[in-house]
Amino acid sequence: MNSDDQFVNIGVVVKPHGIRGEVCVLPTTDWPEQFQSGRTIRLYKTGQAPCSMTLERVRVKHNQFIIKFELIDERSDAELLRGWNVQIRESERPELPEGTYYVSELVGMRAVSTRGESLGVLTDVIQNTAQDIYILDRDGKEILIPAVQEFVKEIQIENRLIVIDAIEGLLETNED
Repeated sequence: MNSDDQFVNIGVVVKPHGIRGEVCVLPTTDWPEQFQSGRTIRLYKTGQAPCSMTLERVRVKHNQFIIKFELIDERSDAELLRGWNVQIRESERPELPEGTYYVSELVGMRAVSTRGESLGVLTDVIQNTAQDIYILDRDGKEILIPAVQEFVKEIQIENRLIVIDAIEGLLETNED
């Protein structure tokens, strides 16, 4: 694998499955088709050396994938993979429709108002709501911005900048 590539998580090994070396993987991606037999992925765990593995077999069970990696044939070997992240190269992610972005592309971007006032840095995105919510760190305070066109006027990936229409009350925090 090219050492210049960045990697992104698409799942995590949660436990072994059965006695023949299979593991249960909880996907952390919206594109389950990334789990395909024959694909080579990277396994990574903090404090361990990453390793490349090929998906020998993949099947779905409930909201998880049951995966058999090549060269992993025993439950005891599969147990050693518990807690490892399943990763792919950032360059291998599916292309998104225009105007949509991966969270990893947005995190760390500076946010400014339409008047040019600094609003902080985007630290995370909440995705379990009717629309995404951008979390900004503004001088140590957390600001929540609904990611809708009414407020988010422009996203400049190349300039790492988000332009927000900061209407009255939008920038208030729970501490205010």
